[in-house]
Amino acid sequence: MPNLPGNANNYVANPNQTDRIHRFDTRSDWNASSKDRVFGRYNYLTREWLNPGPFPAPLIGSANSNARHLKTTRAHSFTLGETHVLGPAAVNEFRFGYSRVFDNRGDIAQGEFLGPQFGFKGIPANPGDGIAGLPGVTVSGYNSYGSAGYVPNGKLARVFQFKDDISWIHGAHSFKAGGQYQWVGSYFDLSAQARGTFAFTNVFTQDPQNRGATGDSFGDFLLGYPSNASLSKTTIGDVIQNYVSFFVQDDWKLSPRLTLNLGMRYEIWTPRVERNDLQANFLPGPAKLIFPNDNIPTSFASDVVTKIPDGVGQRTLVRSDLNNLAPRFGFAYQLSSKTVVRGGGGMFYMSPAFPGVGATLPGNPPFLLSSAFPTDQVTPNVTFAGGFPSDALTATNINPRTVAIRAFQTNFDQGYVSKWSLGLQHQLAGWLFEANYVGTKGTHLPVFYNVNDPYAGAGSVASRRPFQQFGNVTYTDPMGNSSYQGLEARVERKYANGFQVLFAYTRSKAIDFGGEQLGGGDLSYRNVRDVMAERSLAGFDMRNRFVTSYIYDLPFRRGAVELSNPVLRGLLHDWQLNGVITLRGGQPYTPTMGFSTANAGAARPDRIADGNLSRDERTIRNYFDKTAFIAAQQYNYGNSGRNVLIGPGAVNVDFSLFRRFPVQALGERGQVQFRAEFFNGLNTPQFDIPNARIDLPQGGRITSLAGEMREIQLGLKILF
Repeated sequence: MPNLPGNANNYVANPNQTDRIHRFDTRSDWNASSKDRVFGRYNYLTREWLNPGPFPAPLIGSANSNARHLKTTRAHSFTLGETHVLGPAAVNEFRFGYSRVFDNRGDIAQGEFLGPQFGFKGIPANPGDGIAGLPGVTVSGYNSYGSAGYVPNGKLARVFQFKDDISWIHGAHSFKAGGQYQWVGSYFDLSAQARGTFAFTNVFTQDPQNRGATGDSFGDFLLGYPSNASLSKTTIGDVIQNYVSFFVQDDWKLSPRLTLNLGMRYEIWTPRVERNDLQANFLPGPAKLIFPNDNIPTSFASDVVTKIPDGVGQRTLVRSDLNNLAPRFGFAYQLSSKTVVRGGGGMFYMSPAFPGVGATLPGNPPFLLSSAFPTDQVTPNVTFAGGFPSDALTATNINPRTVAIRAFQTNFDQGYVSKWSLGLQHQLAGWLFEANYVGTKGTHLPVFYNVNDPYAGAGSVASRRPFQQFGNVTYTDPMGNSSYQGLEARVERKYANGFQVLFAYTRSKAIDFGGEQLGGGDLSYRNVRDVMAERSLAGFDMRNRFVTSYIYDLPFRRGAVELSNPVLRGLLHDWQLNGVITLRGGQPYTPTMGFSTANAGAARPDRIADGNLSRDERTIRNYFDKTAFIAAQQYNYGNSGRNVLIGPGAVNVDFSLFRRFPVQALGERGQVQFRAEFFNGLNTPQFDIPNARIDLPQGGRITSLAGEMREIQLGLKILF
């Protein structure tokens, strides 16, 4: 029942989060000879993080998909290193490392799967080991219900790596060269949507001739008419890939004032393979599926499969990208004894993103069976009353029109970032002044979208798809790009007389059209045939950021003020005050609707005014101007761009008090340090972006926080 008045935002809950971490680290060093030093390091960590929703199980519920689960982690890592002196001007360093991280997101709900008891039909009574609770139900503009669809979700990552570098000095040159090899394995055991998921917007309570002013998503929920529903089986697999790199670098001191940094790096990530070849790819050209080594399962009809094209890996199902040379250049020039100018640039290749099994090739049928049931916004094809079709998850005679397909561009270029900078540093007395221009450009960034999204218009979804023999096809293509331009300035007073302070300011602008692979709503496209229309401010853009940090030894600690009274000296000596003050601007977000006027693509309105309110007009109940957006004409895409609205900024003050107590039993330098740390010490709310729906009364309201409220941490640290 409500515990606040009114018909909206009338329930508040503050359940306890639990975060338990146990960590053990040890290292041993051995001077094997005058020329050889060996070390070994072992690290172990366990973590249990409970992030509950607002309601008791099995209802649970949360607007945040990162809630609604119990996360457990166990991690081991081992490193062995040897340093060998080759001569008076040369040293070799060898490293071997192994890490093993098990991460599982489990159910808060315990016991059995409750779907059949609550009347959900077409979902297996026992959808998988460890799956408990209710299906996931989201109601646009309202709270969600049930368990998160992707839990339990177990992953085991293993990494072996070998690295060897050699450094030598010759005259004005300092050379360094080396190489590295990594073997990376990712085992997974996950549920995807094994409980079933149901998403409700307001499309079935709307007047089809006046969608922008009618309908309510909770009304659709009461009718039991979801706008989209999905169901899957659990899946198990093991993805493996390799990394190889080589580099050479020369730091060349041309003169006492000028130093050049010259380098070249070559690196490749091999395409992923599934250990048992349990993966597939989709080729948009012929609109057919391919399988490793052309071992085509009998569960597909012959007209939707084909043999692997020439040049495409027999197991990877993509072509290898081998031309990844990355040059580097830098310089430092001393203009005077107090002033230095620095600059440089280079290319930096990315490690391949792994956005979860559901967006990669092992997520294809018959290895992962996942069926989606989108609607044409007129006739529901799955209802609460009727449930899912009985053959939704059949592993024989698979219907490619209902199962979800994942596809990768076969010419999958490795993404890279070009970076450049130019800066000036000047020292004046005990102060350092610095200003830097920094630029980056991302190229071949992976983006994904539904390449089989229907064309705009009336009629069933299936009849408007480009590949009508298939359903949704999530296509990953390295066509994304990004740019960042920033002015970074700082003023620092070095530690002196018990005081140190740093002022830092960044003015920047970030643009992209791909977003982050795990960026959620920031990856929505109105029209997948015009993805460049989504080029806009990046979701992480933050125009202004100002940070001040300081350390202050109170005068009693520094001896600037002597206390003869032993009681006062005992109370006031050896205190240190530290702090960080952060002021930042807001980040952008995208106005949305609960329905697509085009009957395809992301639901975007038409923009007829700016939409951002002035500072004195903004409130947590009305943060942006909803009247600046209207529904587009029927069967037309809305013209509102991505990330055209700016969310709330934030002010955060962290500070701490330290005190040292000398302990003779710990030796000459032995001491115990008491630490009292206050995060968000002023308890200032840091608001999340508002509800971005322009067609709901809740639109424009802020109902959650982006940061935590005040946290106080007390600790003891032993130094010896």
